[in-house]
Amino acid sequence: DDLIDAIRFLRAALHGYVALEAAGGTKMPRDNDVSYRRMIAGLGVSGPQIVEGWYGQPWGRPYYRIRDYVTIMKKILAREEPVTHDGEEISLPYHGPGALGVGKPLKSILHMNPNLPIWLGTGMEATVRLTAEIADGWLPLGYVPESAPLYEQWIAEGLAKSGRKRENFEIQVGTQVDVTDDVKGALDRLTAELQQARLQL
Repeated sequence: DDLIDAIRFLRAALHGYVALEAAGGTKMPRDNDVSYRRMIAGLGVSGPQIVEGWYGQPWGRPYYRIRDYVTIMKKILAREEPVTHDGEEISLPYHGPGALGVGKPLKSILHMNPNLPIWLGTGMEATVRLTAEIADGWLPLGYVPESAPLYEQWIAEGLAKSGRKRENFEIQVGTQVDVTDDVKGALDRLTAELQQARLQL
């Protein structure tokens, strides 16, 4: 039972260029209920090829989009008042090109966990610092152990900006395990997968 109680559910990764209501308004609270309130919200922004080629959105400034997205998610989860946000990349209500001007601030009818942990998938210096400043955890992109001291410096700077301590920030590094006697075959498969991922990004 203790082991089961320790299990958490990472919902990753929500895309920072898709509708906010899908993340903070409907999908996240429902997934959190299914996981017995053990869920972690993972968020990332992918790359410009996917954002503009698949989601039909301008790449813009992902640093500010991440900051806006997380700020709005926290407001949605808190349910303190109808959500408004005048950000660098995202505004609620929307008042940009094509707007009719009839949008009004809304408040979710769903009662959700206001302290839902948010982890960010980032890899660049500025966004890793931002992750440590505004998020509860980090999903590293391209992490290698040899770079840990450099990452820790960026994390320390981000945490200092928000006045938090290192023990209040988690890091979850992904890895791939292939149990096989065919080492070359496993490496060939992994190489092909990495090449395909690179083409998609």
